[in-house]
Amino acid sequence: MGRLKERLVLGARHRLGDLVRRRVRVRRREPREIALGPAPRLLFVRLNYRMGNLLLATPVFRAARRTWPEARIHVVCGDRFAGLLDGNPDIDRVWPVPRTHAVFFWRYRALLERLRGERFTLAVDCGGGGSFLGAATVGLARAGATVSYDGQRYSGYFDVRLPPPAPGTHVIDAQLGLITPFGADAEPPGMVLALDEQERAFATARWAEYRIGGEQVIGVNIGARGDKKWPPERFVAAMRDLARPGRRIVVFAGPEDRAQLEALGGALPEGAVVDQTFAPRRFAALIERCDVFLTADTGPMHLAAAVGTPIVALFHRENVTIYRPRGPRDRVLTAPGGPTVDEVPGAVDAVLAEAQVATAVPPGEAQGR
Repeated sequence: MGRLKERLVLGARHRLGDLVRRRVRVRRREPREIALGPAPRLLFVRLNYRMGNLLLATPVFRAARRTWPEARIHVVCGDRFAGLLDGNPDIDRVWPVPRTHAVFFWRYRALLERLRGERFTLAVDCGGGGSFLGAATVGLARAGATVSYDGQRYSGYFDVRLPPPAPGTHVIDAQLGLITPFGADAEPPGMVLALDEQERAFATARWAEYRIGGEQVIGVNIGARGDKKWPPERFVAAMRDLARPGRRIVVFAGPEDRAQLEALGGALPEGAVVDQTFAPRRFAALIERCDVFLTADTGPMHLAAAVGTPIVALFHRENVTIYRPRGPRDRVLTAPGGPTVDEVPGAVDAVLAEAQVATAVPPGEAQGR
């Protein structure tokens, strides 16, 4: 019933968006016509309610801050994971939007009026013009200029419409492409998640509870959405191969992973522990303490990238070029039916071996993520 309702709501939004689109007339402009100045007021809209998609937008905020240090940078995003932006030095203000606003659009009026009062120089739809709510928010904020990619469902709402990126372009590069024509730094930065001392203290206490000392820690995230899941029997086989002296395995499972966790049965290797911390920032603090993070293509994969933990990522869709982690020590395993068990231990071992080399390098000589 939940998915049916979601499809009905999405269909209604598309119909409304198409109706509005036929009546919208926006004069098209080129980026060279837009003068941002040294201290622009920038609005980024990423109205999506998934963890990974919000984290994947943080590099564009960092690129904007790096290019315009005096800018005022605001972000409109879904409220569920807006807390992931707390403490982010690249953002001056976050505007969380409850999901109900996507259904009852008139409830959005007060927020839109406040956004208009900010008098933004440029408003960017990080979704590139493919989302009605994102496009409408950018348009109704009445910024001096608005930008998306051309050829998208709602491109006509924007005055600056850029040539779309090539198929297979990584989502971070695609979002950066929305601001580089205005002079933004084109070098892609990594994702940003600013953990605080309390969150790290929580992770330290949890490690003590699990009696994890100087061992190398392999974090294993067993969850994912839909057909992105890796079969539980493969996780079990891989963990049994990886369980060796000097290592500890921490299995991470959220509330939606109950069936996947039950499918593991009592087959976990000796010494493995199961953690069910769901609070995203605390979860991220635990991932940060891992030496490697084994996961399917899912939100926690992007959490690991944001805190700098090396990843072994399991893909079986063709979207691997779009969403793959790109850290220097990350490993991506991909196959149409999902990677085989035999591929995983070698990839994890390689990451752990590199970690040992990195810790042996004198301070100041190691290269960070």
